[in-house]
Amino acid sequence: FFFIAISVLGWWQWLRGDHGAPLPITSLRPRAWAWLAPLAVVATFGYGWMLTRLTNAYAPYIDSAVLVLSVIAQILMMRRKLESWWVWLLVNTVAVPLYYSRGLHLTSILYVGFWINALVALRHWRHLMRDGARAADAAA
Repeated sequence: FFFIAISVLGWWQWLRGDHGAPLPITSLRPRAWAWLAPLAVVATFGYGWMLTRLTNAYAPYIDSAVLVLSVIAQILMMRRKLESWWVWLLVNTVAVPLYYSRGLHLTSILYVGFWINALVALRHWRHLMRDGARAADAAA
């Protein structure tokens, strides 16, 4: 439900998130990584610890990393941050061997597809971002 709700909110922000105008693709400020990376590590270990205590998960910390990084990537994508695709690439890189090791071969193949999608989307967003910057420079 989280990913559905955040996707609907993200779609609305993409269309009207910049004071009623479409939200441009931007980069995350380096300063944001200073708190986002430690938050990801703490959340991953916290949720992994909880999975260890409350479930019989096969790889609780790796599973936790996939979830936490997916949430971060989705929020960054909602805000149209270019780096969301780098985080998705990391998520998919971790998820493919995790799912394959559990015998979930079709899911693993799906995540290979997601990995390719993230790579193509990263390249596409870079071009859109560059074109948007050129248009802004031409207008100024």
